[in-house]
Amino acid sequence: MTRFESVEAVKVKATEVLNQLTEADLQHCFQQWKSRIERCRDRQGEYIEGEKVTSVIEKLQVIEYFKNGMKNKDLSEKYKVHHSAISKSIHNKDKILQHKETMKKYGANKTKRALGEPVTGPVLQAKAKQFHASLNVDSSFSASNGWLARFKKRHGIRCLNIKGEKLSANEDDARAFREGSKAFLENHGYKLDNICNGDETSLFWKHVPTKTFVCRKETEAPGRKASKDRVTIQACSNASGTYKIPLTVIGKSEHPRCLKNVSTSIVYRAQKKSWMDRNVFIDWYKNVFIPSVKKRNPDPEAKFILILDNAPAHPSSTELNEIDPQFSVVYLLSASAQFQK
Repeated sequence: MTRFESVEAVKVKATEVLNQLTEADLQHCFQQWKSRIERCRDRQGEYIEGEKVTSVIEKLQVIEYFKNGMKNKDLSEKYKVHHSAISKSIHNKDKILQHKETMKKYGANKTKRALGEPVTGPVLQAKAKQFHASLNVDSSFSASNGWLARFKKRHGIRCLNIKGEKLSANEDDARAFREGSKAFLENHGYKLDNICNGDETSLFWKHVPTKTFVCRKETEAPGRKASKDRVTIQACSNASGTYKIPLTVIGKSEHPRCLKNVSTSIVYRAQKKSWMDRNVFIDWYKNVFIPSVKKRNPDPEAKFILILDNAPAHPSSTELNEIDPQFSVVYLLSASAQFQK
């Protein structure tokens, strides 16, 4: 083993070795790197360097190719491993196929997680006992808390809070809506300028940040009770983004002092809980939305469509569609059926 007296000596030796490399050496190095990248890609990231078939998927492929008459030599060239690794996979095919069936059960467990079902410690322990029973192993297995802790550490499993409502979405309905809405809008000649979308959101205008910088010696940051004072904002614009309907703010006060003698384009409405309700929405639709759209496009022959979510505060589309023949309203949950008419 060569010992270097200083970092400078290492740099000199490294430069000397690099200068001795030929073009063929560099080409060989590049081809090896390219081969490893391709193997990593083909195995979807499951790649460990070494002269063996590393993933279960590859071992199953080797067994299938061998059954179909592919020779050991050809398989070793295909997977770039020693022929003994191929022979070992073929010799252990019964164990590998049994492992495949076990992984199918594990895959079903992952499918449950994808459906949003919580996977807890007791669930994992119960599933582990089922696997142990199905393998017909003579040794006892209790799936203790210690085993669970080691299992989670070994496989990188951690606990997370379940957030949001992403898994509640119906992908089939969403796909039908996209396809139906596109065909409907094209067949009826709706332009992007005449397609609008509106929605409500809450603004907690007194809410303060939940994080703060502190000095080094402070161990905690005492706070106050979070304020729940809020207003509701109705926002709406067209699909092309060329114009926006004036914002409508819904508060509790009939005549808020902060708006006294203030000139603003914001429309203010009052509701006892500062929520959007049926009466406020009809007022917004008749006196804010329709006049604003007609002001931008006064063509009496133009047709406009407003897409909304199916919130309880929104009146039925039948009632809204009777207000002005130039305007149509559709709701997201029922839009697929409406677009097919």
